[in-house]
Amino acid sequence: MPYDNLPHAVDAESPLKEAELQVLRNQFEKEGQFVGVQTKFNYAWGLIKSEKRLEQQMGVRLLTDIFRDHTERRRECLYYLALGNYKLGNYAEARRYNDRLLENEPANLQSQSLRGLIDDKVAKARCSHHQRCSVSSRTRRLRPLERYVQKTVSSGRSEIRCARLTGERLLKERK
Repeated sequence: MPYDNLPHAVDAESPLKEAELQVLRNQFEKEGQFVGVQTKFNYAWGLIKSEKRLEQQMGVRLLTDIFRDHTERRRECLYYLALGNYKLGNYAEARRYNDRLLENEPANLQSQSLRGLIDDKVAKARCSHHQRCSVSSRTRRLRPLERYVQKTVSSGRSEIRCARLTGERLLKERK
């Protein structure tokens, strides 16, 4: 499957209509213990797209089963597991799956895009305990160095973790 057929991360944010998810659920349940891999995969993706956390978790579990049991679907599952974990806020897991895919497909644009989204969320999580790390009208009042650090934090550069760094610490971290 070419990687440009993968959905973009934004596709995970648009849930299926309840009737559409019910069709997938009915098919999954109808096949019972002999459920096909594609049926299971489709249902898992529908669950991940849900707005309900429990359904998202179930979708990730189903994809994990496919990943473990069907080696021919692992490559495809990597991206969807990364998306599912990203949506659940499990950024370390999301990064692990996504990086594994990027090792094999460094030109995968959807996976590169997801990496940026993951990095942004991680950077925001690291800085959330500092008031100055959130972009606000106070950003204009920051000194020039802090403004630079603020900008790099929001763009996801990993060597700088917080806008409260001093110039001396910034120089040490950049070396």
